[in-house]
Amino acid sequence: MKTILLLTAISAAAGSGVPGGAWADGRPMGGREVTASAAAKKTAPIRQRRAPRQIACTIDGCHPIPPGCHPETGYNWDGIPTGFDIIVCRPRG
Repeated sequence: MKTILLLTAISAAAGSGVPGGAWADGRPMGGREVTASAAAKKTAPIRQRRAPRQIACTIDGCHPIPPGCHPETGYNWDGIPTGFDIIVCRPRG
């Protein structure tokens, strides 16, 4: 007997006493569940990270290398390394 009363009370509270399983404001219960679950699934867009720009230290100082170029070791006229980089770019065209 107590079980039947308990189930009746639960079903009345869940349906708010309105036939069709609607809330007191007249909206169906499923509408709120869908809205809550859709909001929970939203995520921020993934940001793509850029590769850090390479830096070359030349005689004039250290500078970022432009796109399409790369650093190489600089040499004196007699073939001894200078300790500085040179920036080599592909010819355009």
